[in-house]
Amino acid sequence: MKPFNIDSIAKTFLFSIFFMILTVSVIFGSYWIYKKYDFFHTESQKIKTDYITKQKKLLKAEVEKLIKELDYERSLAKKEFDLELKYCTLRTYDTSLLLYQMMQDTNSIDEIRTQIVQTITKREKNNHKYIYIHQTSGNFKTFLFPFNKKFENNSLVNIKDKKGNYIFVNLSLMIREKKENYYDFFWPLKKRRIHFRSYNKFFEPLQYNIGCAKNIDNIKKSVEKRVISNFIHSKRDNKFLCDISLLQLYNIKGGKNFAKFIIQRNKPQLTNKYISDTIKDKKGIEYAKKYLKDIKKKRESFFFQNIKTLEGNDASKLIYYKLYPPYNWIVGGTVCLAKIEKSIKYQEKLLQEYIMIKILKFFFVFLFTLLFSFLVAKYFSKKIQNSFRSFNDFFQEATKTFVKIDSKKFFFKEFKEMARSANAMIDEYKKAKKELEFSQQYLQLMLDTQDSLVVVTDSHLISANRSFFEFFGFKDMSNFKEQHDCICEFFVNKGEEYLQRKVKGEPWFKYVYKYPELTHKVVMKKDDKEHIFVITSKRMDYKNKARYVCVFTDITEVEKQRKKFQFVATTDPLIKIANRLQFDTILDKQIEIFIRYKQPFSLIFFDIDHFKKINDEYGHKTGDMILIKLAKLVSLEIRKSDTFARWGGEEFAVIMPKINKKTAGEIAEKLREKIEKHDFKFGKNITCSFGVTQMKTGDTANSIVTRVDEALYKAKNEGRNRVVLI
Repeated sequence: MKPFNIDSIAKTFLFSIFFMILTVSVIFGSYWIYKKYDFFHTESQKIKTDYITKQKKLLKAEVEKLIKELDYERSLAKKEFDLELKYCTLRTYDTSLLLYQMMQDTNSIDEIRTQIVQTITKREKNNHKYIYIHQTSGNFKTFLFPFNKKFENNSLVNIKDKKGNYIFVNLSLMIREKKENYYDFFWPLKKRRIHFRSYNKFFEPLQYNIGCAKNIDNIKKSVEKRVISNFIHSKRDNKFLCDISLLQLYNIKGGKNFAKFIIQRNKPQLTNKYISDTIKDKKGIEYAKKYLKDIKKKRESFFFQNIKTLEGNDASKLIYYKLYPPYNWIVGGTVCLAKIEKSIKYQEKLLQEYIMIKILKFFFVFLFTLLFSFLVAKYFSKKIQNSFRSFNDFFQEATKTFVKIDSKKFFFKEFKEMARSANAMIDEYKKAKKELEFSQQYLQLMLDTQDSLVVVTDSHLISANRSFFEFFGFKDMSNFKEQHDCICEFFVNKGEEYLQRKVKGEPWFKYVYKYPELTHKVVMKKDDKEHIFVITSKRMDYKNKARYVCVFTDITEVEKQRKKFQFVATTDPLIKIANRLQFDTILDKQIEIFIRYKQPFSLIFFDIDHFKKINDEYGHKTGDMILIKLAKLVSLEIRKSDTFARWGGEEFAVIMPKINKKTAGEIAEKLREKIEKHDFKFGKNITCSFGVTQMKTGDTANSIVTRVDEALYKAKNEGRNRVVLI
């Protein structure tokens, strides 16, 4: 990349100021325009939202009013329907009673019955009537039945509705009790059933039930006829609603022909036309599916339909549909939103014109400001250019001669301050340079007085103190580099307790730094003699690179004493095997391994049979001799990985890793035989009793020791000199 010179810096400064003013002006201008548009948009949306909310309330109220009118028409039609049925029945009853009274003295019952049926058939042939007689056998026989001619003079006792109810049995029982009443029943057909309503009156002289019945769907037809008359042919006009709709719903799930228009006031040509849920508005939205979903869930729906106005403009309508359950009708009303949308668009146009005038005014002010700022920036950029040139000459000479700069020749106060600061920096630099040289000498002197080995490394040895070179016999760093690269080349592999070149994938110095809470030891060899060091590591960054200062402290003698004390603390002093303390420590470790890795292990307890008797008869020295010889014998028979410990007195324990109970039992049996056959050279054979168990899930140190002790106790109770597994 080509560096900037002083001229280019001045030009950059000039254009930066110019560009900054330009940018700020454009940003503030754009922000002002945006806020105007945003304000209008927010207000327009608020006006439209408030308008639509208000229209929704009014629209819902209008539709509720229509539904109340439907309820009124339905109630009125039902009353007329019931009155017509009752009038028909009573007229038929009066005719039958008059004929009976006229003929009872001169004619037989059959003749009277025949005359009544003929008269009613002739007079009421256009009405739905039925007459049946209740006989003592419990059979219901009809004489006049216009619903179905085949049932005339036949039994009706077995006729059931869809729910299995006996229609005329229930009717007969009700009429005999109440004498006259309304009765609803469903007449079964092959593919459907017809809902009938009848009015019945009991004719006591002949035990007849005289009734008139009609299809109850006639009420719905009557209501539909009245509604069509009211909303299509009446002169009333609701200016609030653009349209009124009444639909017959056949399938609330939708589909083809899911509904039929009963009324569409502004489009009478749609009357009795079927509709599908795939119909779309001008924007291609299938709005029928939307309102069907709402009606199914909430019994009502508000939705918008996009349309084209007569002028060819896009507009929308707010439509409210509500389900009328008695007849499964959908009652709806529509409000046209074209006026409010047209008003908002007109206001948008006025706002655009207003903003354009403001933009033109802003543009002229902006050009003037831009020209003025350019001239001012050019003047000051020249002054800055001269100042930069002076500083450039100063810095080029200062690195060689440390000559100070004259602050009086600068125009700007800030540059004068910079000149004074630069002169102060020269003074401080000279002072710091002397102090740094002294500090380096002082630091090296401190390191060289340390007995510990101190090195700086980044995997390669960078520097070291005098103790390091004296310990390994090198004159200096160059002498070391001729033969070696890293101090880790002197590390001796002495197991996991000591560091190697890499630990868990990490270089040794990083690992020590990463885990300062651990004690890190290493073995290094010098003149065929091994020395043990403890290491600490600290990180320092130099020129954006990590380096590590490591201190090696010689603990060879301390480590020897520690191991000696450890041996004394964990070894039985008489027979030189692990003591009770060491046993407990290793048992806890084996339990941890079992829990983590599911690695099995077994535990053997044994003691010398009648050992107290031996001590009493032959003395404690003989007893000690037997213990020593027994320990040597067992130690030769078990593995190095097994832990053989004195539990206490004449009782011993063996921890056997990776051995199950069966194998441990076989080993215990072998030990028992070896001990029994061994000559301890005191005149008698020695025998031992053994208990064996295996670690189980959920065991603790206490539970497994208790279990193996029970096995040992059982072996002794069963006669000693035997092995018992639990």
